[in-house]
Amino acid sequence: MATNLEFIKSVDVSSAVTNIDITDCFSDKYDVYAVTISDLDLANLSNVVIRFLDSTNTVISATEYDNADLQVKSDSAFVEHRSTSQAQIQYIASLGSVTANSNGTVIYVYNPYDSSSYTFVQWQSSGYTGALRGYKGIAVHKSAEQINGIRFFQQSGDTEQGLFSVYGVK
Repeated sequence: MATNLEFIKSVDVSSAVTNIDITDCFSDKYDVYAVTISDLDLANLSNVVIRFLDSTNTVISATEYDNADLQVKSDSAFVEHRSTSQAQIQYIASLGSVTANSNGTVIYVYNPYDSSSYTFVQWQSSGYTGALRGYKGIAVHKSAEQINGIRFFQQSGDTEQGLFSVYGVK
């Protein structure tokens, strides 16, 4: 999708942390953003989860997120996940610490700074958790408010390392 990207900001994690916040990365300059995750290593076999940060960079943890994804597995049947009225967007990526650096993820965020629109998300990722895994998903934050940033965290455990980058899509 993205053909012309402008780098905005990144966070490089090199030791164990619970949350990765990228603050003040969305503005009125772009309607679409590409967020990438690379060199990811998680403490436990876990799923990457996101929440948005509001106009004061406060995490939005209310049940305002709906999402759906397809988990593609190389060793078993595919799995669909569908959730409504959740406190986060789940299944962005999955990875275990025995497979450091074997994940690639791109997330597109639509209209995050527009306070009169919902914020939409589309992502795809690949990784290795003892077998090849891929995710392809969509989500919506069902509150029309200005979003300034994004928080990444794991459903269990810490992030040991990873590069989290935000780009404006021209």
